[in-house]
Amino acid sequence: MSSVFFLNPISSVVNFTMCLSASQLNRKVKVLAERIGKETWPNKELYVLVILNGAFVFAADLVRELSKYHLSIHVEFCKVKSYLFTQKSNLETILKIPQSLKGKNVLIVDTIEDSGTTLQWCQKELESLGCSKVRTVVLITKKLTKDEHTDTNWYGFSLDKDTFYVGYGLDFRGKHRELPDIYSIAENKNSKN
Repeated sequence: MSSVFFLNPISSVVNFTMCLSASQLNRKVKVLAERIGKETWPNKELYVLVILNGAFVFAADLVRELSKYHLSIHVEFCKVKSYLFTQKSNLETILKIPQSLKGKNVLIVDTIEDSGTTLQWCQKELESLGCSKVRTVVLITKKLTKDEHTDTNWYGFSLDKDTFYVGYGLDFRGKHRELPDIYSIAENKNSKN
């Protein structure tokens, strides 16, 4: 694994260690698209609900791959903010789930599943809206212990639960979403302020 250092005006220097390369991500997106594309979707119609902001890069790559499976694809967006250091159920809807999804086949796309709260909330909202079929896909789920499981229909990678990740749409304080790879980050304890 290679390490990169970025200046961080808030803390000093942050150490970025590559976890997943662009080529690994590309291969996994193709695998996920194949699995999703082989699912039975009534009328070959699929509405992709992208959870903003982090999932926009993953969703764009996934939708391009899904188009190879002769699906009629529509893309919608939703933005939900969960508050750190509060109860897991404390979510705020910034961009609501479109009501036009009623009766549709919906694939919820998110980049990372931490607690699963956002995905579960979106899934319940879509089911109460009366969607025909609701499925979920995430690129990354945090490593699960033997007593935990994920309700996600498809996921690409299982990574360390206690690590923060950036790149490929994931940010650190609003930056680094544009990185083509995914990095774990940690403050460099050896740097001087």
